[in-house]
Amino acid sequence: MMPHLLKPPPLNTGDTIAIISPAGTVEPSQLQEAINKLEALGYRVVLGNSVYNNKGYLAGTDRERLDDLHWAFESGEVNGIICARGGYGSTRILDGLDSSLVRNNPKILVGYSDITALLLAMNRLCGMVVFHGPMASDLYNKDEGNAEWLLRVMGDPAPLSLELKGCPILRPGRVRGKVLGGNLSLICHLIGTPFMPSFEEAILVVEDRGEVPYRIDRMLTHLLQSRSLDGVKAILMGDFSGCGSREEIEALFLEVARRLDLVLVSGIPVGHGPRNMTFPMGIEAELDTNEGVLRFMEPHLSVD
Repeated sequence: MMPHLLKPPPLNTGDTIAIISPAGTVEPSQLQEAINKLEALGYRVVLGNSVYNNKGYLAGTDRERLDDLHWAFESGEVNGIICARGGYGSTRILDGLDSSLVRNNPKILVGYSDITALLLAMNRLCGMVVFHGPMASDLYNKDEGNAEWLLRVMGDPAPLSLELKGCPILRPGRVRGKVLGGNLSLICHLIGTPFMPSFEEAILVVEDRGEVPYRIDRMLTHLLQSRSLDGVKAILMGDFSGCGSREEIEALFLEVARRLDLVLVSGIPVGHGPRNMTFPMGIEAELDTNEGVLRFMEPHLSVD
């Protein structure tokens, strides 16, 4: 465990945002709208050298993608980092991650889906606050509030509150814990590796896409049997697009929540669906289902 929580500095208008591809391939047309709109808002956008590389299903070799990640953190001109897309590939570069470089140059890092592996590894190895949120390829082609909320989170260190209005409360309660999580499949693939953070006293946010109910069941069973859920305080279920009916998926999570006596909320607007609201990981928050809010207890960015 790191001795203290490392928080990146805020992103201001005029600052430079780097777009990198740590995982799957992306076409220039998928990024152009985000580049244009971010620049129109006053940000400078730079691209990693391997963003448009193509090595089958990967955006370049492992070395090329890792070099881009290290460049983005080391470069004095880069102030924030948004991943291009998910797909697959983040786990392949974790062994080469220079945690000292990241700790010495803390910056906002945003992504989701396959990028979950990179986010959790950064938190585990570097003790750094990371951000689960939309990526450049889908920043402006879903709910229009996604980009607005992301830029607010990146620029304003004031403690956040996420409203749970309309989210089914499956097991009510009031708990405090460190917010962690991401894509359920990627969380399971980190079990047994040095990149998996402890979920002790965590509020766990999970989402996934295209995993039928028996696969969700298998992953939850893996988490239980590996004791990875021991000490978790609550589970917040995000979007589970293409995973069967919400009732089926909720029933699987409800079985786990009852077994472990957890607070359980469904329908959180994060993941592969239309709404993907950015939230910081590694920060302590209070979940109160009576008030219907997830309230973070401290700033997510440095305030020096």
